[in-house]
Amino acid sequence: EMLRSLVGSEMCIRDSHSGVPQTLDDEWTLSRGYVDYMSGYIKLSLMYVSSTDPQKRISANMNLFTDIEHAAFAFEQTNDGQMQRVNGLDIYVANNEGLTTAYWYSKNMYVWISGKLSPNEITSALISMIGE
Repeated sequence: EMLRSLVGSEMCIRDSHSGVPQTLDDEWTLSRGYVDYMSGYIKLSLMYVSSTDPQKRISANMNLFTDIEHAAFAFEQTNDGQMQRVNGLDIYVANNEGLTTAYWYSKNMYVWISGKLSPNEITSALISMIGE
């Protein structure tokens, strides 16, 4: 009910205590973040900036879907990559137009992260983000 009433609204999460990681791997700091309440899912759009090089950025989305498997399948069909087992987690890693992109999903959450980083840096940031 609450989700339906908030469809299309947006809320800024920067500087809030929302449970969104403010830092990743002690290098990346949350620069911007927004919550979008959409039909069928809630999307957190996040931008992290490197503390050592402000030109380096990571974009991330954390999505709460009703159909996680469909979202994961769509990602794999549009990105040429491979599934990797990292710290006991299955993480799909791909190169997408010069950006390293990775995703992981559980029963109710889909996390996507992308940046001009190595696959190891991206998977490390993703693991830090999901708290595993």
